[in-house]
Order: sequence, then structure tokens, then C-alpha cells
Amino acid sequence: MAKTYRHRPGRERRRRRSKTRSGPSRINRRRLWAFRAAAVIFPFALLALLNGILYWTDAGIDTSLVVTNDRVPEGQFFLNPDSSYAYCNGDLRGPEPRAFALPKPQETFRVMVVGASSVAGYPYPSALAFPRHLELVLSEQLTDRNVEVLNAGVVGLATTPLVDMVRQASEAEPDVIVLYAGHNEYYGVGGVATNASIGPAGIWFRKLRLGQVLTRWFAGEQGSSEELITRLPTTTEVPLNSPLVAKAERRYSSNLAAIADTCGDEGIPLVVCSVVSNLRDHSPIGSGEDSLLSEENRKERATIERRAQELLQNEEYTEAHELVSSAAERHPDCAGVRYQLARCLESLGRAEEAGAAYALARDLDGCRYRAPSSYRKIAREVASGRANEGTHFVDLVPVFGEASEHGAPGHDLFLEHVHLTYEGNWLATTTIARTIVSDVCGSSWAEDAVPAAQVRDEHLDVITEDHIVAILRAIPMYQMPPFHRSLGAEEHVESLYDIAERYQAELIELEFGLLTQLDDRAKGK
Repeated sequence: MAKTYRHRPGRERRRRRSKTRSGPSRINRRRLWAFRAAAVIFPFALLALLNGILYWTDAGIDTSLVVTNDRVPEGQFFLNPDSSYAYCNGDLRGPEPRAFALPKPQETFRVMVVGASSVAGYPYPSALAFPRHLELVLSEQLTDRNVEVLNAGVVGLATTPLVDMVRQASEAEPDVIVLYAGHNEYYGVGGVATNASIGPAGIWFRKLRLGQVLTRWFAGEQGSSEELITRLPTTTEVPLNSPLVAKAERRYSSNLAAIADTCGDEGIPLVVCSVVSNLRDHSPIGSGEDSLLSEENRKERATIERRAQELLQNEEYTEAHELVSSAAERHPDCAGVRYQLARCLESLGRAEEAGAAYALARDLDGCRYRAPSSYRKIAREVASGRANEGTHFVDLVPVFGEASEHGAPGHDLFLEHVHLTYEGNWLATTTIARTIVSDVCGSSWAEDAVPAAQVRDEHLDVITEDHIVAILRAIPMYQMPPFHRSLGAEEHVESLYDIAERYQAELIELEFGLLTQLDDRAKGK
């Protein structure tokens, strides 16, 4: 009997697939995938081509941090003032374009200071900012080195752009990087409550020439750096329980960690500073509880604040303290009441309690132009967790508190909310320099090598007019939104005018003395 064989269905399907693979359809499928790949790659290739054309035609801006050009000698480089365009459309001040040599000479000890307006020196010129002070102090301590301090401060930057800046810093071959930043985490460029929000992807895009063209096309200019303080905030009322507060803290911590890790990977020591602010002579503007109070309660509290102000002016300190203490029990989260309680405690000679109350008033201030107390703890934790990688912590907060004549820093060390006076710059300088000399360089700090005030002033070439101009630039800060709404705005302005008048009296006396000398010389005396 003959056998009958039947094909299995699975075997038939395999035969058909084999025929399909080996026939013309297989070639068509390859073409299809090649077309798909080309369709995906083409837009990116076109963008790269357009960006290359813009680059070679010199359109747009080179935003690299370390640059050179044909107008400086070969081997000379400088920090690029246009590098800030990678973060913001506005014309921000900084970095300072001082020339330095690359490769770095063997005998040179180079420091780069990174931060925002306080590092840039505002409202003083960069020639009088604390990086220039630091160069003088370190030169007297490290006499066997040629000390250079590069000022990479840029007005208005939060720490997100500073991460990118530090990643480029190694190109300048610094021996140490100093970081002083934290006041702009809400309203600065890259802050959590700003109109100039920017992240790593946005920074990368803005560095492309094509990205710059498109950014200018779709976005308007943000104005000069002096206007940023009023133009950048999306809101100036951020209560303590707002999600933005926690977001800002997380971002500050992660950015400091990224900066420390970058320096550790590059083998560059990092000095992280706690930021300081004006506690005594900058009254709060708003409180987190304001939106929760009824209109009647707000009026009651405003009446108490005005009455307390009158009592303090009349030097009725005990009565003022009783009134404000009672108000503080009813409104524990009111920044204005806490601030007035601090003034009462100071007037009663209770300086330590007053300092704590001033700091709490700052932390409760809903207008967050000053970094809160928590940032000091964050900076310390980031630095201590990376101490083995060369990260050091400088705590300026107690130093400024002890140096203030009132136990809490005011106009003796600050011109307005965060920007340092000339003496404030010097205090920050000597404190940071000790850490660099002792911990980074492993040398002994020589107190007798710290320049005297007269030597310092002559070296920095500061004149009385510099102080007057800085004060007159700081005064309008209290006269523009949102600072004009603070309870003590007029008092703060008067205080600054008094300081300016003292400088003016010194100037008149100096000019009179010079005229007298010229007159005596003319008379042959």
C-alpha cells in the first residue's frame, strides 16, 4: 500500500517566509528602513548645517566661559562677558574680563570665584569686589606664588547656570574655586519663581547659534541688570509652606552637589561659603500668613505694627516689647511682627535673642530675595559629605554676626538686602582667605601679614567717591517694587543717606585740606 504524505502547516509557513526573505521583497524592506532612518536624521542634519552656517558667518554670540581673540597677545585668555547670554537674554554684568595666561605659568596660584551680583561687586565696580580683595590678601600670605583671582560673578544668576559655569571653569586651570551663591534661587535667572526659567537643556540650546537666533525671535529682551530685580519675579509672595520653598531647597542642594562633584572629578579644590544677608536694616515685605487672615485681622496687625514703631521711636522699649510679644503669640508666622520683636529685644540689650528674631523674620519674609537659614545647613552638608574630595566649607554667618555692632548685620556690612559694603567685602575676604591658606594650601595663616586698612585702600585705589556712588546706587532699591512696600523702607533710605553724608563730609574735608596745601605752597610756606 502506497504511503500518503501531507505537508505540515508550520513547515509551509516557514517555506513561504524563506522565499520572502530571499526574494525582491527583502530588498524593498531594506530600502524602507533606510528611508525611515534618513527621515529621522534629516531634520537634525539640517539644523546642524544651519547652526554651522551661522557659526562660520559669525552670527550669534560665543558663550564659552574662557575665550581669546586676535586683539590680545598669543597665550592670553579672559573670562567672556558674553557667556551670560547662554542663560538669559538680558545684558547681565559679568564675568570680569581680566587677562590671564594659558597654559598657566608654574609659579601662578589661580583662584576663580563663582557667584552672582555679590561676587561681581554690585553696586561697587568689579575692581572693588571681594575677589579683588582676596587677591591682595592671598598675595601677602602666599609670597612664593603669583596669585591671580578671576571674578566669574554674574548679576542675577541662580545656581542652575552656575553648574554649567563651573563645568567650563577647568579650562582656566584654577587651583581652587570659591562658590558664594544662594540668594537668587527664587527670582534669579534659573530660579523657581522667575520669568527667566532655564535648565540644562535650555542652556545647551542657547549656546547654539541657531538656538540664539530662535530665542531672540520668539522672546523679547529682559532689560538691563538694574531692572532684573523687578522684572524677573513671577510672584513676590512665597509663603513658608509653599511648594516652591521645598523645590528651591532641593534644587539648591542638587546644584551644589553637582558643582562639588564636578570639581572633585577635575581635581580642583572647592570652597563653598554660606551666604549672608542684611538682617537688621532690611525689614520684611510680606508673610506667608497674609493670605490666610481676614481683612479685620490684617488691619489689626497693621495697627499694632504702626503703634510698635511709634513706641520704638519714642524709646518706650518695654511697652513696645509687651505689645509686640503679645502680637507674636497671636501671629507667630508674621515676618513684620517678628522683625519688630527683634528691634525691641535689641533696644533692651538682649542682642543674642534679637539676632535670632531678626533671622526668623528673614526666613518668614514672603518676598524671598534673601536666602533662608536652611541654605547654610545645606551648604555645610554638601561640603562635609565631599570633604575627602577636596570640598571645604566657610561659614560666614557667625562671622558677620559677631562683627556687627548690633549682633545682627545691617548697614554696617550691607548696602541693602544682600550686597556688601566695602568693609563687608573685606570681612568676607579675610574669612575665605584663611580657609584657602590653611586648608587648601596647607600653609600657616599669618595674621600680621593681613594688610592694614590704609595699605588695602591704596592697593585697591579706592576713593571716597566710590563709596558715595555705591550708596546712591543702592538707595533706589528701597524705592522700587517690591522693597518700597516694607514697613521700614523710608527708615532704611534715611540710614543710607546718613552714611553717604558722612562720606561726603570726609570728601569735603579732604578737598579743603588739599586746597589749603596748594594755597600754602603758592604762598611759599
